[in-house]
Order: sequence, then C-alpha cells, then structure tokens
Amino acid sequence: MKIYLISLEQDIQRRAELAQRFPKTYPNMQWIKAVNGKKLLAKDYFFHAQQYFKNHQKIITPSEVGCALSHIQALEAFLETDDEYALILEDDIIGKDEAINFIENTLIKHKLDGIVLCGGQIPLHIEKYKLYKNIRESIFIVPNFSKKFFFGTCCYVINKHIAKFIIHYQLNNFTKADCWNELLGVSINLYYMDILKHPFEMNNSHIENERTNFYIDEPNFLKRVYKQGVFWKVYNRIRNDIYRWVLILKGYKQIHQDKHQ
Repeated sequence: MKIYLISLEQDIQRRAELAQRFPKTYPNMQWIKAVNGKKLLAKDYFFHAQQYFKNHQKIITPSEVGCALSHIQALEAFLETDDEYALILEDDIIGKDEAINFIENTLIKHKLDGIVLCGGQIPLHIEKYKLYKNIRESIFIVPNFSKKFFFGTCCYVINKHIAKFIIHYQLNNFTKADCWNELLGVSINLYYMDILKHPFEMNNSHIENERTNFYIDEPNFLKRVYKQGVFWKVYNRIRNDIYRWVLILKGYKQIHQDKHQ
C-alpha cells in the first residue's frame, strides 16, 4: 500500500516532525506538493469558486480550493501505480509506525470496499450525530445519515475504483475535499478506524486560520436568525435527532473521543 503525504513546499518543519514520528514509514512516503490556494491565480480560484457556489450557494476559501486540488493530485498519482490501496496523509498527522502497519494489515485482511477514515476526527458540537457500528475488530461502518457530520482529510485509505469516482465527481461538481456525504453519496461505504490523531488545537492549520478571517458572522442577532432560517434550523435539528435515535435503536453507537488528542 503506497503512502502519499500532502504537504506545502514551505512546511519543512512539519515534514521534519513527521519524520521523527514515523521513522520507519516516512522514507517510503511519496510527497505530494500541496497546492497553495493563497497563491492561485485569480482566474483559477474563481473557476473553482464559481463551481462550488453554483451547487452550494456558499463561498469556498482559497485554502479550501487548494486542499481539494491537492487531494486530487494525490489520487491521480495513486492511479498511475499498480497498488490496490493508497493511504493519504496530511503533514500534521499524529501517530506511530505501528499505527500505519496496523492500518495496512487490517486492509489486506478485510479488503474493505469504501473510504476508510483512519482517525483524526476533531470533537465538535455535532459529535452526537457521528454514529458507528462495529463490524470487525477496530473497524466501524458509518450510516449514510452520519456521513455529513464527518470532516477532515488528514488520514484515509482509498481504492482505485473510488479514487476514479471522486476525481470524476470533482471535475463536474467541485466541492471541499472532506465533504464525504457529497463525494460518496449513498452508494459508497464510509468506514472509520480511530487509529491516527489530528491536533485538537487548530492554531497551526492553514485552512482554519483562513476560515477565521474569511467567514464573518452577522453581529446582529435578529439578522443572523433571519439569514440562517430559524424555522429550518429547528426542523433540521428535530429531524436529525429522530434519525439519530432510530439508528441507536438499530445498534449504532456514538464513540466518545479524547478531546485532548
């Protein structure tokens, strides 16, 4: 299984720290030079931003565009190989060589057909909607309902069929790299393994720092309620809670993660 490391060219220190965390597997990682969204030409950024806005009626940040393009590059590199699976990593992942060996051995043993998120989920206020069902050893399957509550692309395993599917989707319906509910739909399984970690503090995250300055909340409470659609939000919350309890009755559980990972 080939390992692809997505990292901006200037993030030399991050790669040095990664080499210390994974002394055995780091030399075998193939470096994918990440696309720096902040340095995209205006025409390139707006091409993808217009695509995203057409489908979502929302703005996407330059760093989010760069992230999505970087993961497309990694998938394209994977498709040029004879490997059956690829492990995609971002350069702030936390773990040990043993964790990567466990992931590879588990995939070889079980041959899962779907995206396998290998950890890195940061606890959010929507945590209660992240439901899973244990199917094998440390492998959990995520119901379609919960896909929209999973975020992050710091560590995942993918096969060639799904890599082709995602690249095709991105060429026609450009979206953020971690919109798993959009990218996978209802036909492709999403699995979860709580093996690798992601820093809980997001101060060093390029994307999160840009989002802080890019997305500005409406300061006026009444205007904010009007824009968000209070009745829709209440309806959506009730609907989500109903789905959640139905899935819990079917045997799905919420896995509580360490908030200090």
